[in-house]
Amino acid sequence: MAGRFERLIGVKKNTGKKLYREESINLGTRALFDMQPTWSGGGKNLIAGSAIKTLTWNTAEGTFNKAKNYSNGGMVYAGISTDYFELPSVAVPDPADKHWLFTAWLKITDPGSSGFNNQTLNIGVTGNNIAAGTVLGIIQTVTSGAVSQVQMRVNAVSYVPGSTMFPLYDGAVHQLAIEYERNDAGTQQRVIVYIDKVAVFNSGWGNVASTAPVAAVQRIVGTSGTFSKAWGGSLYRVRMDDLVGTGLTPADILSADYSESKHRFS
Repeated sequence: MAGRFERLIGVKKNTGKKLYREESINLGTRALFDMQPTWSGGGKNLIAGSAIKTLTWNTAEGTFNKAKNYSNGGMVYAGISTDYFELPSVAVPDPADKHWLFTAWLKITDPGSSGFNNQTLNIGVTGNNIAAGTVLGIIQTVTSGAVSQVQMRVNAVSYVPGSTMFPLYDGAVHQLAIEYERNDAGTQQRVIVYIDKVAVFNSGWGNVASTAPVAAVQRIVGTSGTFSKAWGGSLYRVRMDDLVGTGLTPADILSADYSESKHRFS
């Protein structure tokens, strides 16, 4: 059977759609770091200072300050002091952002040292992530090897989700997400925490801080140098989504992110 084939040269078809490296990426995704793809620098053991590229169409990179072993889709945290993944500014919320969603996939098998001496992540001022001016900080208190309290500071306002966030520290793989929203008048804000797509804490609407937050100078998942040890476990994935103008809800983004990730991490 024979037929005629024609090749058209110089023809372009603009569908108005963008092609992304992953289906869960949307117009509001500023950065997405995944520790598994070899293209982005993951999928292998790393030396200290190694970079992971974002899967979005920018040149952002995050770096590990300590050597990392790769296992089951993630980079292993050995529970030692100053162990963290440092994020670029595009990958974290800015105080001016009105509505955002920050998501991290974590497995925390050891929550840290005894007492109020532990960070899960810190996006804000250097050191204690409960300090005024912090954009996003989570700190856990450990008693007899288990988490007995969790506190957050989001855009300089302190929250105590308490036991609602304890499942994050149960030694299993979890998708953690924090949604922040400020009203149009700029006078009130609310924070919602999700674990595995489920809202476990909702602050309700409350006043913004009297002292405004400042742009983060420390942007880490892990523990800064002011604490004696880091949590132990694995970091699999981090993303930052600006929800303004996307037409997507947090549920839309978290569901897409979950579908892309859950089956790959253990």
